[in-house]
Amino acid sequence: MFWKWKKAITFEKWLDNILKNFNLEAVAFNFNIYENENGYSTELVATSSFDKDNDDWACDEIYASRNDNNEFKFTADNWENALALVQNNISNYLDNGNYSAKLKNVNAVACGFTDGDLTLILKNKN
Repeated sequence: MFWKWKKAITFEKWLDNILKNFNLEAVAFNFNIYENENGYSTELVATSSFDKDNDDWACDEIYASRNDNNEFKFTADNWENALALVQNNISNYLDNGNYSAKLKNVNAVACGFTDGDLTLILKNKN
């Protein structure tokens, strides 16, 4: 096993808790991944812009779950496995999540480490 969740809450329930009352006019979403003292964390960021040619769109935040102290914490053997795990969970949520329509109705959904390149998981426009 290359990963384990640190909390009993699943990624899907974590994201449900954020999206169920989310009503801002987001243009795109990004899942930031970063290392913490005990492994990795993921946060959801909603943005006011999207540019397929410039990852800086992810800095145009209108919402960040970290401001609510709401990150998803987990462990993984290395950063590659952490990235793959988050990408897989986002894809599964887009296919089966209770509030996946909120993610699907924006221009793009991406993920990546805060100090690295973004990977587009979903791109609708631009």
